[in-house]
Amino acid sequence: GAGFGSLQGAYRTRLATTLVLSVGMAASAMVGSLAARSSVATIIVVGVWGFLAGLMVSLGQASLVIGLQWVVAVLVVAAIPMTPVQALVRSGMVLAGGLIQILLVVVLWPLRSHAVERKALSGVFVQLAAFARELRTGLPLAPVGADLNDARRVLGDPQPFSRRGDLLAFQALLDEAERIRIQLVALGRHRSRIAEAGVDPGPFTSFGVEAARVLDAVGESLTSDEPPHTPTGAIEALEAACVAIERGPTG
Repeated sequence: GAGFGSLQGAYRTRLATTLVLSVGMAASAMVGSLAARSSVATIIVVGVWGFLAGLMVSLGQASLVIGLQWVVAVLVVAAIPMTPVQALVRSGMVLAGGLIQILLVVVLWPLRSHAVERKALSGVFVQLAAFARELRTGLPLAPVGADLNDARRVLGDPQPFSRRGDLLAFQALLDEAERIRIQLVALGRHRSRIAEAGVDPGPFTSFGVEAARVLDAVGESLTSDEPPHTPTGAIEALEAACVAIERGPTG
């Protein structure tokens, strides 16, 4: 049961969710085991736990998982009446199992080299690359907001073992991605006006293609052990496209 909590959030949120879930399941096991000795008590306990689970749905995905697992724990143990001592032992075993799962999750964090942050940021830059490629078409530019929000959520839930320098580096990458998105939106709008005026939008196409190559390389480097590299000729081509865009149709 506690394993479901480890799927919620990134780091601290995941830890807190799993801990609350484990403690709640232990309490549910205790109450459910004692209530099983009476049909009336069982009905009352299951009804109260179900009501609480329903209220927790409104608090978000993590709370929904917690509430459902608490109800499941009550329903499972309510089938076997126990003495107070037996109920306490069962509750302790449930809590111990949850704490062991928490330990297994936390132990892996220092060994994964910020895989969660890297994956989230990589997704942002890959989406920005797709965003840039659309500069060569007349189609509306694809949104990147969902990927940016996901990355913000991950970076806002930092790993307890992270060095401050690593967190600052990831945040700097996210800030740069947000600036790139704004600039691409502006270029996309300018390209549309140019195309509507009957002017060749070729420089925008070149810029989008080369920018996409660079952004793809950044996204790939975030999820691999290889050092980042700049695609051959991309910077020169980007500079030439920028000059052509700034010069305008009369240059």
